[in-house]
Amino acid sequence: RYIDLVTDTEKGLEKGEPPFMFRALSLAYQGKFIEAANEFAENGRADKAMEMFTDMRMFDQAKEWAEEHAKTHGGGDISLTDFVNRQAEWAEETSDYESAVNMYVQAKKYEKAVALVGKNNWRAKLVEIMKLLDVKADAKVLQQCAGHFARWGDSS
Repeated sequence: RYIDLVTDTEKGLEKGEPPFMFRALSLAYQGKFIEAANEFAENGRADKAMEMFTDMRMFDQAKEWAEEHAKTHGGGDISLTDFVNRQAEWAEETSDYESAVNMYVQAKKYEKAVALVGKNNWRAKLVEIMKLLDVKADAKVLQQCAGHFARWGDSS
């Protein structure tokens, strides 16, 4: 593992990649994820910190770090919506569809949420989501909902 890190660092530095990237990766390899995240963020790459946490499936730590970073640095460079969306995608990949739907709704990714709800025939959840939608702004998603009800044979 460490040999790969050294090799990647040498190649990256030769290509002109910034040294902080490799300091952060080195910290991550050592299990010092908070320190690695801080190294990324201090160099304007908070997105890489969030990517590291999500790749490691460390969602709780990522959220805690992002909240702390937002308090101390304003948090403008971290998209919690993006993070929640990534977490939802992972939940979907692991067949935790209920959690994925809830997270897609939280991230306002209604089309993805409605698609999963329809796939699983969750009528009550579809109604809950429909109540959150705006008639004009979310017309496409509402049509998607209507399609599921039509498929299910529900006319109410």
